[in-house]
Amino acid sequence: MDVIENEERLEATITNRCKIGMVDEVFDKLDATHKNMFETSCFGPLLKLRKIKLASQLVHQLLLRWMKTKKEEAWFKIGNKRARFGLQEFVLVTGLNAGGCENVDKSGGADCRIVKEHFRKSGGKIMKRDVFEAFKRCKRNKTDKYKLGLIIILAYVLLATEEKTLIDLWWFELVDDLDKFDKYP
Repeated sequence: MDVIENEERLEATITNRCKIGMVDEVFDKLDATHKNMFETSCFGPLLKLRKIKLASQLVHQLLLRWMKTKKEEAWFKIGNKRARFGLQEFVLVTGLNAGGCENVDKSGGADCRIVKEHFRKSGGKIMKRDVFEAFKRCKRNKTDKYKLGLIIILAYVLLATEEKTLIDLWWFELVDDLDKFDKYP
């Protein structure tokens, strides 16, 4: 077996914070209209991935072969071959939008309608579980329930942040414009 030199090896840790089951949690609580919207949204491909089983030993073995690089892609050394996993492969596997987001204004959100209506007492500090609780409580406005569900998917599945992580307020402003949200990479 070919050994990777220490200077080529990248130290990595496997975390298990991604809660793919949240896709079902959100999807199952939507009405028929918003289920259809979810299926055609940028997160629609996640419906196909929600039953996937993670082979953690395989991921661990790949991470042992992960090499440092200055590029925005992961390179692995398997035997004498080098393999890469970049943005194109990520898009092919997940079906999600990808691309540059350098020109996005991330300063807004505190004055967003959704924040004002569903998180009045938050003081601008909203955690993942707060969004999930607001999602469960939201009964009258089905569109707001859908939008809160999209933020849940973003926080629990795609970004898989720690439970006590604060939600970026600009996400609420982004999701309040569904067309803009669907086009966002």
